[in-house]
Amino acid sequence: MKSAPKPCAGSLIYPESPGSKLARARIASTTDSWAGPARTCLAPIAGLRAGAQAPRPWAGPHRSPVSAVLPASRRRDWPSRDDVYGRLGLWRRSRPAGGAWRKWCGRGVPQCGEAARRRLLGARAELGPPLSFPPGAGKMTRFALTVVRHGETRFNKEKIIQGQVDEPLSETGFKQAAAAGVFLNNVKFTHVFSSDLMRTKQTVHGILEKSKVCKDLTVKYDSRLRERKYGVAEGRALSELRAMAKAAGEECPMFTPPGGETLDQVKMRGKDFFDILCQLILQEAGQNEQFSQGAPSNCLETSLAEIFPLGKTCGSESNSDSGIPGLVASVLVVSHGAYMKSLFNYFLTDLKCSLPSTLNKSEFMSVSPNTGISLFIVNFEKGREVKPTIQCVCMYLQDHLNGGTETR
Repeated sequence: MKSAPKPCAGSLIYPESPGSKLARARIASTTDSWAGPARTCLAPIAGLRAGAQAPRPWAGPHRSPVSAVLPASRRRDWPSRDDVYGRLGLWRRSRPAGGAWRKWCGRGVPQCGEAARRRLLGARAELGPPLSFPPGAGKMTRFALTVVRHGETRFNKEKIIQGQVDEPLSETGFKQAAAAGVFLNNVKFTHVFSSDLMRTKQTVHGILEKSKVCKDLTVKYDSRLRERKYGVAEGRALSELRAMAKAAGEECPMFTPPGGETLDQVKMRGKDFFDILCQLILQEAGQNEQFSQGAPSNCLETSLAEIFPLGKTCGSESNSDSGIPGLVASVLVVSHGAYMKSLFNYFLTDLKCSLPSTLNKSEFMSVSPNTGISLFIVNFEKGREVKPTIQCVCMYLQDHLNGGTETR
């Protein structure tokens, strides 16, 4: 009688019971898609239920899936099942030295029989960890999101494609930033985020410099808030970009110059930033629930209601009569025109953002003027899949520019 084959040292450990279809398929397989050259692997497989399908070799544009090296303190915490991010298929690759781990995200994910697991596949793997209410969070969490475009630059005035060129504000741009700061000087912000390009840094500094209540608030600069990259078109006139798009047979907004970002790539950056922001607010709400129904939230609402047409979205009586909790945070974000348009498109098309009766979709999807101010109320309800609902309060408010400063 022949002895049982010994496990291959470089084999993948898949969760499957011995003798199942997956085990037999794996033993017969001669392809190791991650390791490169095909070879026979006779490793026994243990873990998942019988009847699951074996993962196919990596079939994407890149030959190897995402890999990462984790410290030993974290490696033992990753189980070969749905992890805390709700993703299916974290596989451990055994090596003598240890430390090499990878996330399998290609086609042919093992079907485990649970419909819930299959629903977790698809777009969620791209969008990152799903949002969840931390222990202690209330039934509803609401926060305000104020988004401001940077002030004018020379490129804006001369209609030159700016993209990620680090152009400073013009003299008019500094005046616009100061005017926006005066307009928002009584608004109590709890978090401030900005693109890391110079024109947004100067704008957020001009806003906070005029603030009476959050002048010393720390600004978090995030490269995910940068303007869309336009590649070879950056530094060229807008008319040249239009000519390039026409030559390629495309419309200018949809056209991607060589070396530039596609609209989908910009949208993914916006999704990523917004998801991380929401998770941060939810975590802080869980840690500080005792403040979510009290004076601090009323203070946030009151400071916004002084200048924004909040109507019934907020108000001091929201905590009593309607049962709607107060705001747990008020976030200021300073970014760029094309990026903001992409982010707002995500709000409208993916998250079904509700609009004021005075605002139509074409106005909502237009490009913000310099230092145009937009306000949204983001709401999470506990007891169902945590997906935010968004209400637009106002778009591209320009009341602070009534003094006659140029906005284009």
